[in-house]
Amino acid sequence: MEVNIEKYFKRFYPFTNENIKEMHNYLDFRDKDILTVCGSGDLILNMILWGTKRIDAFDINRDCIWYYELKKAGILGLERKEFIEFFCFEDYPVPYQYNKKAFSKKVYNKLVPFLKTEAKEYWDFHFGNVFNSGLNIRSNAKLFMKEPVGYKENIKCNDYLNNDENYYLLREKIRNFDINFYHVNVTDLNRTLNIKYDYIFLSNISSYMDLLFDKDTLIQFRDLIVGLLPYLNDKGIIQIGYLYNYKLPLYGPYYIEKDWTYIHDVMLINSLFDNKHLWCLPVNSVLEYPKNDTDIVMLYKKRVKR
Repeated sequence: MEVNIEKYFKRFYPFTNENIKEMHNYLDFRDKDILTVCGSGDLILNMILWGTKRIDAFDINRDCIWYYELKKAGILGLERKEFIEFFCFEDYPVPYQYNKKAFSKKVYNKLVPFLKTEAKEYWDFHFGNVFNSGLNIRSNAKLFMKEPVGYKENIKCNDYLNNDENYYLLREKIRNFDINFYHVNVTDLNRTLNIKYDYIFLSNISSYMDLLFDKDTLIQFRDLIVGLLPYLNDKGIIQIGYLYNYKLPLYGPYYIEKDWTYIHDVMLINSLFDNKHLWCLPVNSVLEYPKNDTDIVMLYKKRVKR
């Protein structure tokens, strides 16, 4: 059965479920040009905090940009505790409970002055519905994905939420920082771009390659990555995958688990790229279960022309 890709990815990711903070320990983003999936907007917010020069974002979900703009307005209009209380929903403020103050209409009104016109129109439509309480909006399964981690993990892997100093530094940096947004499927991304980047972040899109390609999945995935290389500076890096709860050793036997796809076979993916320039970065998993597990950030580094 053919899947409607745009409809499949229509919902918002409330927060990142990738360990962005540990990636920063290994990768230098200062004064860099970056292209990234928009998603939850958290990677963008952290990148701005870390001094990135330019950020372009893309997503098959057109509405992702309005969620990013809502978070940006939250940074500009709310104190850090208010921001957390407005955006966190599941397991907040205590485990196994929903946050009844999430998406409060009263707090939303404090964000309105900081929203761009189109973003304000989008959120006014939802908050203006007399049958929609803020809680109804946030708990709407057609709008939001389930949060895979609790609020403590959200804070832990997002530098901008770690402490007041980072939060208010981001406020100053984001005030006049605009991003370019492309509403496009990743399979058409190379026909949209016109500049080069130091980093391209594809999040965990590769885990859905069976939905993206109807045949020759691995070959088409490799061609997608190769098609993006002209838009990467020499020594630039593409994040081609994010693998959750990976079983180590990395290049040992391929462990087949229920929801795993081709991208989890590191040896196979490595061979796709001639066993060169693939870098697998282990980071602590931010998912609550199982505890103390390892995620893998799969990176491809562009060869230097000689």
